[in-house]
Amino acid sequence: MVARAACLADRVHRCCGRGIGFLLACAIVSFPLAILALVPLGALYLQVFDAAQTTSPNLEAFATGEGTVDVTAHVVREGIARDSPYGDTQESVDVETEQLSAGDHVLNASVGVRLTIFSKRAEEEEARDAGADSALLVYTYGERLHFPAKLRAPRNYGNPGALDLSGYLASQDVRLTGSGQASEVEVLPASRAAAWGYGAAMPATAY
Repeated sequence: MVARAACLADRVHRCCGRGIGFLLACAIVSFPLAILALVPLGALYLQVFDAAQTTSPNLEAFATGEGTVDVTAHVVREGIARDSPYGDTQESVDVETEQLSAGDHVLNASVGVRLTIFSKRAEEEEARDAGADSALLVYTYGERLHFPAKLRAPRNYGNPGALDLSGYLASQDVRLTGSGQASEVEVLPASRAAAWGYGAAMPATAY
């Protein structure tokens, strides 16, 4: 009886040892295979990520702050009008460009612009004499505008403790700031893009 028990125990020990060895062998083989299976997924992710990135257009020709840029854009943040100390009225509005044109340079791309539109004191007085509240319209989300403006790239002045203006505007997708006269702003008919809603990135084309 003792011999049989010892023999049985030996067989069980051998079977367990073979089973554990088999499991270890499977684990050793399957781990590299699992890693290899993830490689195509990683490549696919990189392709999708790269496709989602858009190259920022070169705005140097439009951001001198000196010449006038012809702008076609739509409103993405409604205007906020306020009176200035000099008797005129100013309005701050964010627009997303559809086209920028300056001399021989034309750019068809979505660029965020924080625009200050102003009306002169004489224009405000004429508007009030005519029974209007102001010569300056308050532009609403989605309206398409065409206007000449002086544009410039935001920059910091390096004063200690000063606001990081460039970083702040960049966080709001604003890459240019500018100014234009209310009398020169033309409201355009809504485009097909406006009917479907704005938000999709436009492919940048320049010439």
